[in-house]
Amino acid sequence: MSTPNVLNLQLSRFIFDPKSGQKKKLNKVVTFKTTLDMGVHLEKKAKKGDPAHAYHLKAVLVHKGTSAYSGHYISYVFNEK
Repeated sequence: MSTPNVLNLQLSRFIFDPKSGQKKKLNKVVTFKTTLDMGVHLEKKAKKGDPAHAYHLKAVLVHKGTSAYSGHYISYVFNEK
């Protein structure tokens, strides 16, 4: 098993609230590292730090707004010079 060249992860930051019958925005802070080693999750375990299975964060898309029904999406892209 191998990993793809590009990995795109999406975190769902909205839930359905059965009390109101509406979508609700989750405001809990999420933190993550800028490097993700997927080798440890493969069936055939890779050596820790194997660059073939490491991903480096390039950009983040963030929703700015108080509800699930309004706001803006803003992208933060890392400038690698």
